[in-house]
Amino acid sequence: MSTRISVFGLAVIAMLTATPAFAFDGLKAPSNDIVCILDDTAPPTALRCDMRNLTPTKLRPPKDCNFGWGDAFAIGEDDKLGERMCHGDTIMHEDVMVLPYGMVWQRGAFTCLSEPIGLTCSNAQGHGFSLSRSSQRLF
Repeated sequence: MSTRISVFGLAVIAMLTATPAFAFDGLKAPSNDIVCILDDTAPPTALRCDMRNLTPTKLRPPKDCNFGWGDAFAIGEDDKLGERMCHGDTIMHEDVMVLPYGMVWQRGAFTCLSEPIGLTCSNAQGHGFSLSRSSQRLF
């Protein structure tokens, strides 16, 4: 588990315990099944997306992961591959904007496209993930 992910999780916990009126810089799918939050509190900037409903993956979690695994994804601004996260928290909440189908969300190095078949997010190098209930692909 990378340090970036651990720090990211702590930053998200701090944000979730902040004043309820605080709007997070992120998005959610119209289905309300995927929520993404941008973490630009410290370099490197990262984008994390959590899923509420998905067909469980047949992949096994890493041996050093004693928390949740398979439903949270992250990509850093300079990463060469999106990753499934080992996590003990969630970023699922309502205080982000809905990204309607067919629309694009862009912040810094990150771009996400919302489609009826799922959500695809990538960094400026074109690496990231495609998420839907039935499949999750890292690229």
